[in-house]
Amino acid sequence: VVVKPGYTLTIEPGVEVRFGGDFSLVVNGTLNAIGTQEDMIKFTSNKDQPQLGDWRSIWFINKLQASTLASCIIQYAINGTTIKNGNVQIRNCEINNNKLSGVYIRGSNIGIIEDNSIQLNRDGICLEGDTSGITILNNRISANIDSGINFQSAWGKYISDIVVSGNTLS
Repeated sequence: VVVKPGYTLTIEPGVEVRFGGDFSLVVNGTLNAIGTQEDMIKFTSNKDQPQLGDWRSIWFINKLQASTLASCIIQYAINGTTIKNGNVQIRNCEINNNKLSGVYIRGSNIGIIEDNSIQLNRDGICLEGDTSGITILNNRISANIDSGINFQSAWGKYISDIVVSGNTLS
């Protein structure tokens, strides 16, 4: 599923979005998935017995249009969310049981990852290659296999303009 530039997809509280295979939600426009603590929005596998990596990711790849994930559950993907030259706020979400990263970040971004519970992934949050423009605040990052927050850069690549503050890692 692709949200094209100039368009907005709104997902209402309590909705479950289920992926039945090797699929992604690609956000070139705007995604507003704003649940409540009582009626969280769930992005998950369509299998009766879900496994890590059953679907791909929610991709945010447009810096010009801001998206919001709030009070969502994101689970059983390869990467729960992927921010690559994107613009997104991820707040009060439960991001767990993803095969690689709960949140994978690369490129020049605008975004905040705040007040989330990120657990039981390979990496809670992975920043890779040339990466900039993300704020990571007050998250509870626990029980991930490799790293809570993984800064992964290579020769000639730079991670810059990243704010990390007030997170609890265990």
